Amino acid sequence: MMMAASTTILGVEITQEIANWLPRVTDLSPLTAGSDGIDCGDDLRVTILDPLREFLGRSSKQIRAQIVHAALDMACGGTSPSPAQKSLAGCLSQVVEALHAGSLIIDDIQDASDKRRGLPALHVQIGEPLAINAANWLYFWPGELIRKQNLSASVEVEIYRVYHDTMIRAHYGQALDLGFDMTAVAKDRARPVSMAAIAMKTGALMGMCCEFGAIAADADADTRSTLTQFGQTFGTVLQMFNDIGEVRATSSSLSPFSRPSWVWTVAADTLSAREYEEFRKLMS
Repeated sequence: MMMAASTTILGVEITQEIANWLPRVTDLSPLTAGSDGIDCGDDLRVTILDPLREFLGRSSKQIRAQIVHAALDMACGGTSPSPAQKSLAGCLSQVVEALHAGSLIIDDIQDASDKRRGLPALHVQIGEPLAINAANWLYFWPGELIRKQNLSASVEVEIYRVYHDTMIRAHYGQALDLGFDMTAVAKDRARPVSMAAIAMKTGALMGMCCEFGAIAADADADTRSTLTQFGQTFGTVLQMFNDIGEVRATSSSLSPFSRPSWVWTVAADTLSAREYEEFRKLMS
């Protein structure tokens, strides 16, 4: 059995491993048995579960999962979260990690990346069609995790709403990220395009992490709104640092950075029109 790694951020320790949350073959039977009584659970184990178990079991800081638990603690104030609140936060943290993992698989395909966390990307291992299907499954599987929590109908629907809204915004952000060649974008459009892409991808996901923590704590509307806004801002800033780090790490070849990023925002804000044109040529 895969051992769960323990990681800590913001004073929150996470020992759960998302790979251990994947369903067993027997769990699939109610959904996979055909009208002829033939069960294809073992086939799905080979085509979905086993590849994802390996992929999800790779080393990860689980930052997003930890943010959910940190938000739970903040929403509870000076009171320790109850076992039920911790349990719900544990489930929701894995919902977030599943979504993030699915997005990584898709990102690697869209970016033609061969490696992920030091190992072959999933599409390299099992082919693009199966990898896309597995990633999409990770987007929908969280609904099953939520349903099994036996929550009140109102809380369950609210979690679904937050998840759905985040998925919509993240795909809007991805559309901007993939659809704009920033070397062809005018200086006055660089900031709005780049910041919108960052806010709707990383910002929205981190906002959901914090909102999930607030929901698990049954926090009031003001606390929930404040934590959600904090998460969105935190995610945006995190992406800014990531963008800068990527440029510094690969300064010998800047051509891959023609997509929206914080680097383009800084360039548009600080460079003169002539300097910006030179920057665009450099990044082409």
